[in-house]
Amino acid sequence: MIFYEGIPEHEYGRALHLLRRDSPAQAWGLTFRPDGDKYLLPDHNVYVCLKAMKHSVVEVTGCFRLGADGKRGAAQGVIGLCRAMGFSTVELDCFEPVAPAWFAAGLLMYRRDRFNTAYAPSLWLPEYGKPDVLYLRKHFGG
Repeated sequence: MIFYEGIPEHEYGRALHLLRRDSPAQAWGLTFRPDGDKYLLPDHNVYVCLKAMKHSVVEVTGCFRLGADGKRGAAQGVIGLCRAMGFSTVELDCFEPVAPAWFAAGLLMYRRDRFNTAYAPSLWLPEYGKPDVLYLRKHFGG
């Protein structure tokens, strides 16, 4: 079974561009050019971008699913990928509506910031609401 595979920058960028074009109300909060190495989790149809930090910490700087295939477990797949790569802690920030998937994978919130329209992503529109930004972390040893 292929657990994950590295993908070129242009493939990741194209997939993200198509998602933002086809579903702006769902993808408005995604970072268009996230930092880090890009991976595809084919079992979940999920793209993830990871940025190695210091002391065995990895930051998820981008994570998105293509299609509405109803597959679950993508967040847990990202955690599994981070563990397989030898990291002991995963950190990320996300808008509040996406947080339940990360909570289900065992991440805990350590900070919350109110939505600030001055820093809103370029595709954000007022009708999308003003969700808080949550900062999440999971430590699994090491």
